[in-house]
Amino acid sequence: MRTMKPSRKLEVGSRKYCLFRHLLTSAFRIPNSAFRTGTTLSEVLISTLVMSIGVVALATLFPISVLRSIQASQLTNAAVLRYNAESQLRTVPEILNIGTEWQPVTAYAVGDSVVPPAITRRKTPAAVFVCTAAGNTGGSEPQWNFREGQPTTDGGVTWATIRLKNYVVDPLGYLLVDPADGNSSFRGGGVAGAREHFGNVGGNPFNPIINRFPAFGLYQPGAAATVNEYNAAAISILPDSWTPQAESTDVTYTAGNTSILLNGVNAAELASTVQYTTPDLVPDRITVFDDTNRRSFTFPVINVTGTAQAAQVDWSGIALPSDFLPVKARVESLERRYSYLLSVRRGSSGSTHIDVVVFFRRSYSVPDEQVYSCVFRKIDRGTDGGPGFSGTDDNNDGATDDVKELGWSGSDDKPRNFCIVQYSSSGPKPFYKKGSFICDVNNLRWYRVIDVAEDVLPPFTIANVTPSGYEVDPVAAGMDRFVRLTLDQPVLQDSPMDTANGNPFTPVVTNGVVGGAVLMRGIVDVFPIKPRTPWEE
Repeated sequence: MRTMKPSRKLEVGSRKYCLFRHLLTSAFRIPNSAFRTGTTLSEVLISTLVMSIGVVALATLFPISVLRSIQASQLTNAAVLRYNAESQLRTVPEILNIGTEWQPVTAYAVGDSVVPPAITRRKTPAAVFVCTAAGNTGGSEPQWNFREGQPTTDGGVTWATIRLKNYVVDPLGYLLVDPADGNSSFRGGGVAGAREHFGNVGGNPFNPIINRFPAFGLYQPGAAATVNEYNAAAISILPDSWTPQAESTDVTYTAGNTSILLNGVNAAELASTVQYTTPDLVPDRITVFDDTNRRSFTFPVINVTGTAQAAQVDWSGIALPSDFLPVKARVESLERRYSYLLSVRRGSSGSTHIDVVVFFRRSYSVPDEQVYSCVFRKIDRGTDGGPGFSGTDDNNDGATDDVKELGWSGSDDKPRNFCIVQYSSSGPKPFYKKGSFICDVNNLRWYRVIDVAEDVLPPFTIANVTPSGYEVDPVAAGMDRFVRLTLDQPVLQDSPMDTANGNPFTPVVTNGVVGGAVLMRGIVDVFPIKPRTPWEE
C-alpha cells in the first residue's frame, strides 16, 4: 500500500509565499503606459445633458422674472393712481356731479353745466343741466325739469336736462378719442359724437347711451383745447411719469437770473417737444444739478429760446442760491403713461358705484371703443329649457316657469361665468387676450378675461363655443365669428331682455346688435371705490 505524503501549505509570511505572490502579481501587472487620463464620450454626453437641463431651467426664470417685475410695477402705479382719483373726488366733487352747484343771479355761458343744490339733489333723480341759452340766472332756484332733454327756464338762462344713470368721466378721452368730432360742448345742442358717447363708432348702435363727460371743475367749455388738455392731464395721469427731452453737462448760468443756457442743445428742436404755454397747469420742468450731483433744483419751464448750438430755458420761480453752482441741466416732459377714467353707475336708490379704470399707454383711438354683440346672462335655464324645474310652479305663486323661478335651488339652471363675443370676419377683430378686460356697456360693468376659447374650424357657429348645458345666444345680423371669454367672476347683471313683448329670457336686438361689449387695450386694472349715498356727495 502506497502511502501519501502530507501536502505542504504555503504559510503566510513565509519566503515561498512571498515569492509566489510576487510572481503572480508580476504576471498580471498592467504597465503604467497603458493608463489614460480623461473621460469617456458617454460621460461627457451625460454631464452635458444634466448641465443643459439646469441651464434651461435657469434661463426660463429670467424672462418670467422680468415680466413679473413689469406687472408688479404696473399694478403698484395703478393702485397709486386709484388713490389719487379717490382723493380728487373728495376735493373736486364737480368731477362726479358733472357740474358745479347752481348759483342764483350768476352769468352762465353755453356749455356750462350745473347740478341743483345739495338739499334738492337728495330728493330728486340724478341729473345734470347744461346751458343752451346764455344769460343770468334768477334770484331763486328754478323748478327743474328732470325729463331727459327737456328745457328748464331760469331767468335769462335755459338749461337742458341730462339724466345720470350710467356714465363715464373721461378727462383726456373726452378730448382725444375723436378730436375731429368738432363738438365743442357735450350734447349742448343735441350733438351725439364719440366725444360725448362712450363706446360710440359712427353713431351709437345700442341703447341706453353711455354719456362721456370731461372733468368738470377743471374743464372750461370756452377755453382753448390746450388749456383743457393740460387741465385733464393734471388730474388723470400719474404725476411722476417724467421723460427726459434734453440734457447738457455744459451749461452757462448768470447769478440772479431765472434762466440757464444749455450748450449743445438745439433750441428749435427742444421748443417743439416741450410744453410751456400754460405753466400754471402741467408744464414741463427743468432740473439743475451741482458738481456733487447731490443737490438740485427743479422749476417749471415757461419759455425756450436760443440757437441751434445752445438753448436758453426760462423757468418760473426764484433764482438759484448764490452758493449753488450748476454744472448739469435736464429738461423733462410729463408722459401720459398711466391714466384713468371713472365708470359710474347711479342706482335707483341714489347710491353711486364708481370703478376707476387705469390704463397703461392708452391709445385714445375710436377702434378701442368698438361695440361688439355680446350677451351677458346671470343664469341659464339649463337643458330642460325652463327656469327652475321645467313645468313646475317652484315658488307657488300661481305662475309656472316664470322669471322668478330662474336659478331655483336643485334645478339644472346654471350661473354664467363667461360671455360670447360676436364679430364679423369682414370687420375689425376685438382686442381680447388672457388678462384683458371686457365691459358690458349696457350695464357698465367690467370683467377680467381669464381664458379664451375660439371656434377655429368652419363652419363657424356660436353653438361650438357654448358649453354643454347652457343656452345658445341669438346671433346678431352679419356676425360669423365667435369667441368665448371666461370671466373672473359670475355675470352680475343681464343684458336687456325683451320683457316688453313677454320674452324675459330673450335678449333685445337693437340695430342688429345683441347686448353690447367693449374690449379696450392697455387696461392695467379696474378698482371699485366704496359706494356713495346721496348725502355723501
